[in-house]
Amino acid sequence: MNRNVLKIIALLTMIIDHIGAVFFPDVLILRIIGRVAFPIFAFFVAEGYYYTKSKARYVITMLICMVISWAPFVLCFSHRWYVANVIGIFLLSILGMYLIDKIKTSSMKEIFVALFILYIIVLFVLDTLQVMPETTIGVMLPIAFYVFRGARWKQLLAGAVVLVARGLLDVVLYSSWIQMFAVLTILLLILYNGGKGRLNLKYLFYIGYPLHLIVIWLINIMI
Repeated sequence: MNRNVLKIIALLTMIIDHIGAVFFPDVLILRIIGRVAFPIFAFFVAEGYYYTKSKARYVITMLICMVISWAPFVLCFSHRWYVANVIGIFLLSILGMYLIDKIKTSSMKEIFVALFILYIIVLFVLDTLQVMPETTIGVMLPIAFYVFRGARWKQLLAGAVVLVARGLLDVVLYSSWIQMFAVLTILLLILYNGGKGRLNLKYLFYIGYPLHLIVIWLINIMI
């Protein structure tokens, strides 16, 4: 299964999830299907950060998409204006990857270790303030995929551990088992063959994410 197939699966399951969240909140199967999307996108955030020729451009592209998607996200899900969307979580995960790289390679290792500790504290603060949905666990997933890159089974196991932790957190806090289904995404990632696919779908998520939010919001205000 190549990159394009997985990205299309992620986009479609995300749309199904958001349709369920807005229009059919009691139809749990739509939300269960949607658990597939985030782990796949998280996996490719880690891959993208590793392979990109310009990390600055990668971050800027994601930042632009986050800003463009901010209003549609808030309007679509009736969030407070300061609540950031999922791209904010991915940007924070990239910061974590950067700090980890610096800890491994910099001569000023102690400084970057201190910065990483501060980074973890900030994640918990953002979680407490609910500025981003499930910040800490969400950020840890791309980082887990990144840290164990090159050791495929360790990488997938690390991802599964984070997803199980996320699911158990929901069980404890909300008595909900839906997030546990996200672990099944690991089965799809096992099938990933590293191929790109024929089409260039590099910007599929960047276009599809804000666009589908706008469409869902417009439909919601018209019915």
